Amino acid sequence: MLPHHPLALEGLDAQLVNVVRSAKGQGAVPTMPQGGGWLMVEVGGATSEEAMAAAEKVVLVAGPVDAMVLPAGPEAKRLWQIRADGAGLAGRPASGGQAWPGWEDSAVPPENLGAYLPDLEALMQGEGLSGLAYGHFGNGCVHVRIDFPLEENAAVMRRFLEFLTSIGWEAPSSDERLLAQPHCHQYAVIGYDKDLALLDAMGCDVEVSSGCCGLAGNFGMEKGHYEVSVTIAEQGILAKARTDPDRAILADGFSCRTQVSDLAGRGSRHLVEVIADALDRDPAHEDA
Repeated sequence: MLPHHPLALEGLDAQLVNVVRSAKGQGAVPTMPQGGGWLMVEVGGATSEEAMAAAEKVVLVAGPVDAMVLPAGPEAKRLWQIRADGAGLAGRPASGGQAWPGWEDSAVPPENLGAYLPDLEALMQGEGLSGLAYGHFGNGCVHVRIDFPLEENAAVMRRFLEFLTSIGWEAPSSDERLLAQPHCHQYAVIGYDKDLALLDAMGCDVEVSSGCCGLAGNFGMEKGHYEVSVTIAEQGILAKARTDPDRAILADGFSCRTQVSDLAGRGSRHLVEVIADALDRDPAHEDA
C-alpha cells in the first residue's frame, strides 16, 4: 500500500474497539468490516471522485478479508474517532487489569510489521499478559500498553527487560561512539541505567542527551506547537549532534527517531540494532 502514498495508515486491534464499545456504548462504534483488526487508510485526490478511486485501488492491492470505502464526511469521522477514543482507553485492556506505559513505541520497519505483530502477541501470551495494539502502521510504529501485574508480581516485567541476562547472554564487543537520546518513558518510569550498563559492558563510548527530544505524539506536528518542539530539540539532541557529528545516534523511541530524521536529517538506531551490528562485527559471536 505504501507505493500508493496514503495520507495516513493507522492500525486498530479488535480488542481496542471492544474497549471503546464497553466504555462509550454500542453507538460509539459504527459498522465495521469483518476481521479481528483493521487498517484505516486515508487517501487524497484533487476531487472526491479521484480520492474514492484511489481508495478502491488500495483495496484491490491490499486484498483484505473485508473492506469499506467511505467518502470524507460524518461516517469517516466516526471511524477515526475510534482511534482517538481507543488511545485514551488503552490503559485498561480486556483483562480488566491496569496496563502500563513503557512498551508503547515499537519501531519496526513497515515491511516487517506483519511478522512482528503475531510474534509480539505470542510473547505476551507466553507470559500471561495482554495489551491493546494500535499505531501508525504506515511508519512502522506500534503502540501497546501491557498489563504487567506490577502490584502483585513485578518479576514478570523483569523477565521482559532482563531477558538477555536471564539466558546467560554475553554482550558483543564494540568501540562505537554513540549519542544516546533516552525515551521519555525511560526517564519517567523504567530508567536508563540498564541500557547504559549494557553499552558500557560492550565497550561503547556513550554521550547522553538529557531532556526531551521535543516530539511526543502529534505535539510537534500541530500548528502552534511546531516552534516549541524545534526549540526543545535545539537545546538537546540537535545541538549535541552538531557538536559531535561523528557519533552515531541511538534512539529507541519512535518520536525521537522521527525528530532526529526530520530536523537533523540523520538516521538513528534502536539499542537492539546497535547490538545486532556489534554481533556482526565481533568474531567471538560469529555463530550468534
